[in-house]
Amino acid sequence: MRTHGLTYEEHAPGATYETRGRTVTEADVCAFVNLCGFNEPLFYDMEFVQTSSVFKGRPAPGAFTFCLSEGLVMQTGLIHGTGMSYLGSEIKIVAPVLVGDTLRVRVVITPPRA
Repeated sequence: MRTHGLTYEEHAPGATYETRGRTVTEADVCAFVNLCGFNEPLFYDMEFVQTSSVFKGRPAPGAFTFCLSEGLVMQTGLIHGTGMSYLGSEIKIVAPVLVGDTLRVRVVITPPRA
């Protein structure tokens, strides 16, 4: 039984992994907004959202989406205990994340840097 994740060398370039899903809740967004100081009506004032924005529900800040995505990757155990460093990522934002949306992350291993 493995007690740690795979090191970079143990991942094949092009290997793809997908995390489990996680549905964003009202409590998630409110806690993140309050903790990080996103003092923006778009994130905490539903009356403003309904009357002055294009969104049909409470949106999550982009930073929340990034953090949640990183957490989902960590929960896979793929790199647990390996000491792998975060050297960057390519994030494709295809739509706003709203309360009630379910997120999954697809990880694609890239070839080593020269």
